[in-house]
Parts: sequence; structure tokens; C-alpha cells
Amino acid sequence: MIVMKFGGSSVESAVAIARVAEIVRSRLAEKPVVVVSAMGKTTNALLAAAELAADGQRDAAQAALDALEAFTLGEAHASLRGFIALHFQELGAFLDELTQIGDFP
Repeated sequence: MIVMKFGGSSVESAVAIARVAEIVRSRLAEKPVVVVSAMGKTTNALLAAAELAADGQRDAAQAALDALEAFTLGEAHASLRGFIALHFQELGAFLDELTQIGDFP
């Protein structure tokens, strides 16, 4: 068994993720356990949107989420777009809740 972790520039785009898949495929005989970070700048963008929502800036939070969704959908294979869009709708509902609560760690 081998643990393989990929993050940062190795998962920043669909092309980069395809390279990661090839690397993993080349090591299948070693029974890899694969750990993958969020795609390029996703974590920071989600945190920024959450902080904006908690500060009562719901429109700005939605704009940040919309920009992240556009980037993600641009990188996604067509068969995944509906799946991704559904999750972004759920994230939008989360921003609504943060706006109502007015607090984010």
C-alpha cells in the first residue's frame, strides 16, 4: 500500500487532475490510498464567501460563490455539471444561514 496526497497546483485544473489520475494509475499495483485537496483556491474562496455572509454581505458572498461555481463548472466534464450545480445551490443555502446567524468562526 502507498498513500498518495495531491494538492495545490497538482489539482488546480481539469488538466492537472488528469495528470494526477495518470500518476495514480501508474501505481495501481501498490494499492494506492489517494488524498486530494480541493481544486485550486477553492478552500480560500469558500472561506471568503462564508465570512462575507456572516458579516451581513449576502450579495457579495453570493458573487464570490458564483465566481467559484463558474470556475468549477468551467473545469468540469459535462456529465458532472448538474451534480456540481446542485452542490453549489446547497452552499448558497448555507450562506443564507450564515447571513441570518451573523457569525462565522
